[in-house]
Amino acid sequence: MSNVFILALDDRDGERTATVRDAAWELEKLFSMIPATMNFREALMQFYPRGICYAWCLWNAGTGWKAPWHGMEEGDLVLGYSNRSIMYAASILLKANGPFPAVNLPDGHPEGSPELIWFTDKPHVGEVPIVPQMSRYLGGEYLGVTKLEDANVRNILSDYGSLDTFVHLCLRYDFPFSLRHS
Repeated sequence: MSNVFILALDDRDGERTATVRDAAWELEKLFSMIPATMNFREALMQFYPRGICYAWCLWNAGTGWKAPWHGMEEGDLVLGYSNRSIMYAASILLKANGPFPAVNLPDGHPEGSPELIWFTDKPHVGEVPIVPQMSRYLGGEYLGVTKLEDANVRNILSDYGSLDTFVHLCLRYDFPFSLRHS
């Protein structure tokens, strides 16, 4: 059974316990910023034959962030969460543990280099409110990185058959924004 992770994107009390930044990266530019000794370049070229990859970077990862990250595996679903809404959904292809001192985002980052990076398929992006009808799958508030309870994942798989179908039908990322959960 694949896992589902909820990644809270909100500030809490004016402070973040970690910072996440997503970006579509040119693969060649990313390769110029990570050490050649990292042996995932070939895998990235296979995952992203068009030369654009989707990397999610995590800065200042405390133990509350690292434990769930270590549990993430290829094929797991990550849902970006903010203000009782799902902001993006993507499946994990690969993850890497840094630090990555040469990774420099276009707009810079005040906290230095990312500690953890994971690569996903092209994310489904858009604000999808968590409504009461979704309570079998998603709960209320999420902080940090949370592994969704196994019972919730079983409900998703029982009702939708796969995480991919859940993303397309329950979260309605295939529907125009005006029809989502109306």
